[in-house]
Amino acid sequence: MRLVSIIGDSISTYEGFNPPGYEVFYKEEMLSDNEMNSVYDTWWAKVNQGLHALLCKNNSYSGSLVSGYSFPAACCEERTALLGNEWGYPDYILLYIGVNDFGNGVKISSGNKTAPDNRYFEDAYISMLNAIRTNCPDSRIVCGTIMRTKMKDRENWVFPEEYFDIPLEEYNEAIRRAAAQCGCYLADLSKTGVRYETLDGTHPTAAGHAEIANTWIKELARLELFSPSLEMSIKMFHKLGSNDMSVYMVFKSLANERILVPANEDGALIGLPFRDQTIIPIFTSPNEFGNEPGVSLRIKYMKDALPSLTAARKNIIINPFSEPEKQFILPYESLEKMLTPFLLNR
Repeated sequence: MRLVSIIGDSISTYEGFNPPGYEVFYKEEMLSDNEMNSVYDTWWAKVNQGLHALLCKNNSYSGSLVSGYSFPAACCEERTALLGNEWGYPDYILLYIGVNDFGNGVKISSGNKTAPDNRYFEDAYISMLNAIRTNCPDSRIVCGTIMRTKMKDRENWVFPEEYFDIPLEEYNEAIRRAAAQCGCYLADLSKTGVRYETLDGTHPTAAGHAEIANTWIKELARLELFSPSLEMSIKMFHKLGSNDMSVYMVFKSLANERILVPANEDGALIGLPFRDQTIIPIFTSPNEFGNEPGVSLRIKYMKDALPSLTAARKNIIINPFSEPEKQFILPYESLEKMLTPFLLNR
Protein backbone atom coordinates (compact mmCIF):
# COMPACT_ATOMS: atom_id res chain seq x y z
CA MET A 1 0.00 0.00 0.00
CA ARG A 2 1.77 3.09 -1.26
CA LEU A 3 0.65 6.63 -0.43
CA VAL A 4 0.72 9.32 -3.13
CA SER A 5 0.27 13.09 -2.80
CA ILE A 6 -0.35 15.58 -5.59
CA ILE A 7 0.60 19.23 -6.01
CA GLY A 8 -1.29 20.80 -8.87
CA ASP A 9 -3.68 23.39 -10.20
CA SER A 10 -7.22 23.17 -11.61
CA ILE A 11 -6.30 20.21 -13.84
CA SER A 12 -5.82 18.04 -10.73
CA THR A 13 -8.75 19.25 -8.63
CA TYR A 14 -11.93 17.28 -7.96
CA GLU A 15 -14.73 18.33 -5.63
CA GLY A 16 -14.42 16.65 -2.23
CA PHE A 17 -10.80 15.56 -2.75
CA ASN A 18 -8.93 18.80 -2.07
CA PRO A 19 -8.34 20.59 1.25
CA PRO A 20 -11.33 22.56 2.57
CA GLY A 21 -11.64 26.06 1.13
CA TYR A 22 -9.52 25.31 -1.95
CA GLU A 23 -10.83 26.50 -5.32
CA VAL A 24 -11.92 23.52 -7.44
CA PHE A 25 -12.53 23.33 -11.19
CA TYR A 26 -14.06 19.85 -11.45
CA LYS A 27 -17.28 20.53 -9.58
CA GLU A 28 -20.53 18.73 -10.25
CA GLU A 29 -21.63 21.11 -13.01
CA MET A 30 -18.35 20.62 -14.92
CA LEU A 31 -18.28 16.84 -14.81
CA SER A 32 -20.93 15.97 -17.41
CA ASP A 33 -19.55 18.40 -19.99
CA ASN A 34 -16.16 16.75 -19.64
CA GLU A 35 -17.69 13.24 -19.71
CA MET A 36 -16.40 12.44 -16.23
CA ASN A 37 -18.45 10.04 -14.15
CA SER A 38 -16.41 9.86 -10.94
CA VAL A 39 -13.12 10.77 -9.32
CA TYR A 40 -11.68 7.62 -10.89
CA ASP A 41 -11.71 9.44 -14.22
CA THR A 42 -9.00 11.85 -13.01
CA TRP A 43 -5.42 11.35 -14.17
CA TRP A 44 -4.06 11.00 -10.65
CA ALA A 45 -6.64 8.40 -9.58
CA LYS A 46 -5.72 6.32 -12.64
CA VAL A 47 -2.02 6.62 -11.79
CA ASN A 48 -2.74 5.59 -8.21
CA GLN A 49 -4.59 2.53 -9.43
CA GLY A 50 -1.59 1.61 -11.56
CA LEU A 51 0.79 2.15 -8.64
CA HIS A 52 -1.45 0.11 -6.33
CA ALA A 53 -1.54 3.25 -4.18
CA LEU A 54 -3.92 5.27 -2.05
CA LEU A 55 -4.29 9.04 -2.18
CA CYS A 56 -2.53 10.70 0.74
CA LYS A 57 -3.26 14.37 -0.05
CA ASN A 58 -4.34 16.16 -3.21
CA ASN A 59 -2.94 19.64 -2.70
CA SER A 60 -4.28 21.16 -5.91
CA TYR A 61 -5.79 24.63 -6.12
CA SER A 62 -7.64 25.87 -9.19
CA GLY A 63 -5.93 28.86 -10.79
CA SER A 64 -2.79 28.61 -8.68
CA LEU A 65 0.70 29.35 -9.95
CA VAL A 66 4.01 27.97 -8.75
CA SER A 67 5.31 31.53 -8.36
CA GLY A 68 4.28 34.07 -5.75
CA TYR A 69 4.98 35.08 -2.17
CA SER A 70 1.73 34.01 -0.53
CA PHE A 71 -1.07 31.45 -0.65
CA PRO A 72 -2.16 29.88 -2.99
CA ALA A 73 1.25 29.94 -4.72
CA ALA A 74 2.50 26.35 -4.79
CA CYS A 75 5.86 27.41 -3.37
CA CYS A 76 4.30 28.83 -0.19
CA GLU A 77 4.58 27.04 3.14
CA GLU A 78 0.83 26.42 3.42
CA ARG A 79 0.96 24.30 0.25
CA THR A 80 4.29 22.53 0.70
CA ALA A 81 3.57 21.58 4.33
CA LEU A 82 0.15 20.06 3.61
CA LEU A 83 1.11 16.81 1.92
CA GLY A 84 0.63 14.19 4.64
CA ASN A 85 -2.41 12.81 6.41
CA GLU A 86 -3.24 10.78 9.50
CA TRP A 87 -1.40 7.78 8.03
CA GLY A 88 1.86 9.67 7.61
CA TYR A 89 3.74 11.21 4.73
CA PRO A 90 3.53 10.04 1.11
CA ASP A 91 5.83 7.61 -0.59
CA TYR A 92 5.48 9.58 -3.82
CA ILE A 93 4.74 13.25 -4.48
CA LEU A 94 3.70 13.98 -8.06
CA LEU A 95 3.92 17.59 -9.22
CA TYR A 96 1.93 18.67 -12.24
CA ILE A 97 1.76 22.45 -12.13
CA GLY A 98 3.01 25.45 -14.08
CA VAL A 99 0.46 26.00 -16.83
CA ASN A 100 -0.91 29.10 -15.05
CA ASP A 101 2.58 30.61 -14.80
CA PHE A 102 2.85 30.05 -18.56
CA GLY A 103 -0.58 31.58 -19.19
CA ASN A 104 0.23 34.62 -17.07
CA GLY A 105 3.63 35.23 -18.64
CA VAL A 106 5.60 34.83 -15.42
CA LYS A 107 9.25 35.53 -16.13
CA ILE A 108 11.47 32.45 -15.97
CA SER A 109 14.37 33.35 -13.67
CA SER A 110 15.84 36.22 -11.70
CA GLY A 111 19.32 34.90 -12.47
CA ASN A 112 20.32 35.40 -8.85
CA LYS A 113 21.50 32.08 -7.40
CA THR A 114 22.22 33.46 -3.93
CA ALA A 115 18.93 35.31 -3.46
CA PRO A 116 16.15 33.58 -5.45
CA ASP A 117 13.03 35.61 -6.08
CA ASN A 118 9.75 33.67 -5.92
CA ARG A 119 8.14 36.08 -8.35
CA TYR A 120 10.07 34.14 -11.03
CA PHE A 121 9.04 30.69 -12.18
CA GLU A 122 12.30 28.76 -11.88
CA ASP A 123 13.23 30.41 -8.58
CA ALA A 124 9.81 29.56 -7.13
CA TYR A 125 9.92 25.99 -8.46
CA ILE A 126 13.26 25.42 -6.72
CA SER A 127 11.90 26.98 -3.51
CA MET A 128 8.89 24.66 -3.75
CA LEU A 129 11.06 21.54 -4.17
CA ASN A 130 13.37 22.52 -1.33
CA ALA A 131 10.42 23.10 1.00
CA ILE A 132 8.82 19.77 0.03
CA ARG A 133 12.12 17.98 0.66
CA THR A 134 12.35 19.58 4.10
CA ASN A 135 8.78 18.63 5.00
CA CYS A 136 8.84 15.16 3.40
CA PRO A 137 12.48 14.00 3.47
CA ASP A 138 11.71 10.36 2.66
CA SER A 139 9.24 10.95 -0.18
CA ARG A 140 10.11 10.41 -3.82
CA ILE A 141 9.40 13.73 -5.54
CA VAL A 142 8.52 13.52 -9.24
CA CYS A 143 8.27 16.70 -11.32
CA GLY A 144 6.09 16.59 -14.43
CA THR A 145 6.73 18.88 -17.37
CA ILE A 146 3.76 20.69 -18.93
CA MET A 147 1.96 18.83 -21.71
CA ARG A 148 0.48 20.41 -24.80
CA THR A 149 -3.23 20.00 -25.52
CA LYS A 150 -5.72 19.46 -28.32
CA MET A 151 -9.35 20.51 -28.70
CA LYS A 152 -12.09 17.94 -29.03
CA ASP A 153 -13.71 18.00 -32.49
CA ARG A 154 -11.49 20.88 -33.63
CA GLU A 155 -8.70 19.31 -35.64
CA ASN A 156 -7.52 22.69 -36.99
CA TRP A 157 -7.00 24.21 -33.54
CA VAL A 158 -3.40 25.22 -32.93
CA PHE A 159 -1.86 25.07 -29.47
CA PRO A 160 -0.47 28.49 -28.41
CA GLU A 161 3.26 27.87 -28.06
CA GLU A 162 3.87 31.11 -26.18
CA TYR A 163 2.19 33.78 -24.08
CA PHE A 164 3.64 37.25 -23.47
CA ASP A 165 6.56 36.29 -25.76
CA ILE A 166 7.68 33.42 -23.46
CA PRO A 167 7.51 29.96 -25.08
CA LEU A 168 6.08 27.01 -23.15
CA GLU A 169 9.34 25.16 -23.68
CA GLU A 170 11.20 27.67 -21.50
CA TYR A 171 8.99 26.71 -18.56
CA ASN A 172 9.64 23.02 -19.22
CA GLU A 173 13.38 23.65 -19.41
CA ALA A 174 13.11 25.43 -16.05
CA ILE A 175 11.34 22.39 -14.56
CA ARG A 176 14.08 20.12 -15.90
CA ARG A 177 16.81 22.30 -14.38
CA ALA A 178 15.00 22.59 -11.04
CA ALA A 179 14.46 18.83 -10.76
CA ALA A 180 18.14 18.18 -11.51
CA GLN A 181 19.36 20.85 -9.09
CA CYS A 182 17.17 19.58 -6.23
CA GLY A 183 17.81 15.87 -6.82
CA CYS A 184 14.21 15.05 -7.79
CA TYR A 185 12.85 12.71 -10.42
CA LEU A 186 11.74 14.17 -13.76
CA ALA A 187 8.67 12.83 -15.58
CA ASP A 188 9.25 14.53 -18.93
CA LEU A 189 5.63 14.34 -20.03
CA SER A 190 6.03 17.09 -22.61
CA LYS A 191 8.91 15.36 -24.35
CA THR A 192 6.70 12.36 -25.17
CA GLY A 193 4.76 14.49 -27.64
CA VAL A 194 1.39 13.32 -26.29
CA ARG A 195 -1.34 15.97 -26.41
CA TYR A 196 -4.38 15.48 -24.21
CA GLU A 197 -8.00 16.23 -25.14
CA THR A 198 -9.76 19.35 -23.79
CA LEU A 199 -12.86 21.43 -24.44
CA ASP A 200 -11.16 24.75 -23.67
CA GLY A 201 -7.49 24.22 -24.45
CA THR A 202 -6.48 23.59 -20.82
CA HIS A 203 -8.76 21.34 -18.77
CA PRO A 204 -8.79 17.67 -19.75
CA THR A 205 -11.92 15.73 -20.57
CA ALA A 206 -12.20 12.16 -19.29
CA ALA A 207 -10.31 11.06 -22.40
CA GLY A 208 -7.73 13.78 -21.73
CA HIS A 209 -7.25 12.61 -18.15
CA ALA A 210 -6.65 9.08 -19.45
CA GLU A 211 -4.02 10.42 -21.87
CA ILE A 212 -2.27 12.30 -19.05
CA ALA A 213 -2.42 9.22 -16.80
CA ASN A 214 -0.99 6.88 -19.42
CA THR A 215 1.86 9.31 -20.05
CA TRP A 216 2.60 9.56 -16.31
CA ILE A 217 2.57 5.77 -15.97
CA LYS A 218 5.01 5.33 -18.86
CA GLU A 219 7.34 7.94 -17.38
CA LEU A 220 7.19 6.36 -13.93
CA ALA A 221 8.00 3.01 -15.53
CA ARG A 222 10.95 4.60 -17.34
CA LEU A 223 12.17 5.96 -14.01
CA GLU A 224 11.76 2.45 -12.53
CA LEU A 225 9.26 3.83 -10.01
CA PHE A 226 6.42 1.77 -11.41
CA SER A 227 6.71 -1.84 -10.23
CA PRO A 228 4.27 -4.67 -11.04
CA SER A 229 1.12 -4.53 -8.98
CA LEU A 230 0.78 -6.95 -6.10
CA GLU A 231 -2.26 -8.51 -7.72
CA MET A 232 -0.29 -9.22 -10.91
CA SER A 233 2.57 -10.74 -8.90
CA ILE A 234 0.18 -13.00 -6.95
CA LYS A 235 -1.45 -14.18 -10.17
CA MET A 236 2.02 -15.06 -11.47
CA PHE A 237 2.70 -16.91 -8.21
CA HIS A 238 -0.40 -19.04 -8.71
CA LYS A 239 0.64 -19.71 -12.30
CA LEU A 240 4.27 -20.62 -11.55
CA GLY A 241 3.69 -22.40 -8.27
CA SER A 242 5.54 -21.89 -4.99
CA ASN A 243 9.16 -21.47 -6.06
CA ASP A 244 11.86 -18.95 -5.19
CA MET A 245 11.17 -16.73 -8.21
CA SER A 246 7.41 -16.49 -7.72
CA VAL A 247 7.79 -15.72 -4.00
CA TYR A 248 10.43 -13.11 -4.82
CA MET A 249 8.05 -11.40 -7.27
CA VAL A 250 5.32 -11.08 -4.64
CA PHE A 251 7.59 -9.59 -2.03
CA LYS A 252 9.37 -7.33 -4.50
CA SER A 253 6.00 -5.66 -5.09
CA LEU A 254 5.55 -5.27 -1.31
CA ALA A 255 9.07 -4.31 -0.27
CA ASN A 256 8.73 -0.54 -0.50
CA GLU A 257 5.10 -0.37 0.55
CA ARG A 258 3.25 0.22 3.76
CA ILE A 259 1.15 -2.72 4.86
CA LEU A 260 -1.65 -3.09 7.38
CA VAL A 261 -1.32 -5.74 10.09
CA PRO A 262 -3.70 -6.58 12.97
CA ALA A 263 -2.42 -5.71 16.44
CA ASN A 264 -3.73 -5.49 19.98
CA GLU A 265 -3.68 -2.41 22.19
CA ASP A 266 0.00 -2.99 23.02
CA GLY A 267 0.94 -3.10 19.34
CA ALA A 268 1.69 -6.85 19.27
CA LEU A 269 0.71 -8.67 16.10
CA ILE A 270 -2.36 -10.89 16.37
CA GLY A 271 -2.92 -14.17 14.59
CA LEU A 272 -6.42 -14.79 13.27
CA PRO A 273 -8.15 -18.09 12.54
CA PHE A 274 -8.47 -18.84 8.87
CA ARG A 275 -9.16 -22.13 7.12
CA ASP A 276 -8.31 -24.36 10.12
CA GLN A 277 -5.05 -22.57 10.86
CA THR A 278 -3.90 -19.47 12.71
CA ILE A 279 -2.34 -16.94 10.43
CA ILE A 280 -0.85 -13.45 10.56
CA PRO A 281 -2.76 -11.53 7.90
CA ILE A 282 -1.28 -8.73 5.83
CA PHE A 283 -3.71 -6.30 4.25
CA THR A 284 -2.77 -4.06 1.35
CA SER A 285 -6.02 -2.12 1.56
CA PRO A 286 -8.17 -1.13 4.54
CA ASN A 287 -11.15 -2.45 2.59
CA GLU A 288 -9.86 -6.00 3.04
CA PHE A 289 -10.12 -5.97 6.81
CA GLY A 290 -13.00 -7.71 8.58
CA ASN A 291 -14.68 -6.66 11.82
CA GLU A 292 -12.61 -8.69 14.27
CA PRO A 293 -13.25 -7.72 17.94
CA GLY A 294 -10.32 -6.32 19.88
CA VAL A 295 -8.17 -5.92 16.79
CA SER A 296 -6.93 -2.73 15.19
CA LEU A 297 -4.96 -2.17 12.03
CA ARG A 298 -1.41 -0.86 12.40
CA ILE A 299 0.53 0.57 9.49
CA LYS A 300 4.05 -0.73 8.98
CA TYR A 301 6.60 -0.91 6.23
CA MET A 302 7.14 -4.49 5.15
CA LYS A 303 10.80 -4.39 6.18
CA ASP A 304 9.82 -3.18 9.67
CA ALA A 305 7.12 -5.83 10.08
CA LEU A 306 9.29 -8.77 9.06
CA PRO A 307 10.93 -9.42 12.48
CA SER A 308 7.49 -9.61 14.13
CA LEU A 309 6.18 -11.85 11.38
CA THR A 310 9.06 -14.31 11.68
CA ALA A 311 8.99 -14.27 15.49
CA ALA A 312 5.29 -15.13 15.50
CA ARG A 313 6.08 -18.50 13.83
CA LYS A 314 2.76 -18.48 12.04
CA ASN A 315 1.87 -18.63 8.40
CA ILE A 316 1.24 -15.26 6.79
CA ILE A 317 -1.43 -14.51 4.24
CA ILE A 318 -1.86 -11.44 2.10
CA ASN A 319 -5.45 -10.23 1.64
CA PRO A 320 -7.08 -13.20 3.44
CA PHE A 321 -10.66 -12.10 2.82
CA SER A 322 -10.24 -11.54 -0.93
CA GLU A 323 -10.97 -13.91 -3.75
CA PRO A 324 -8.53 -16.87 -3.74
CA GLU A 325 -6.69 -15.66 -6.85
CA LYS A 326 -5.79 -12.44 -5.01
CA GLN A 327 -4.35 -14.26 -1.98
CA PHE A 328 -0.83 -15.30 -1.20
CA ILE A 329 0.00 -17.73 1.65
CA LEU A 330 3.53 -18.41 2.87
CA PRO A 331 4.54 -20.91 5.62
CA TYR A 332 6.54 -19.31 8.42
CA GLU A 333 9.44 -21.73 7.77
CA SER A 334 10.10 -19.96 4.47
CA LEU A 335 10.27 -16.46 5.92
CA GLU A 336 13.78 -16.43 7.35
CA LYS A 337 15.25 -18.40 4.47
CA MET A 338 13.76 -16.43 1.60
CA LEU A 339 12.58 -13.05 2.73
CA THR A 340 15.04 -11.71 5.28
CA PRO A 341 18.03 -11.58 2.90
CA PHE A 342 15.91 -10.03 0.18
CA LEU A 343 14.45 -7.29 2.39
CA LEU A 344 17.75 -6.51 4.07
CA ASN A 345 19.66 -6.25 0.81
CA ARG A 346 17.08 -4.75 -1.52
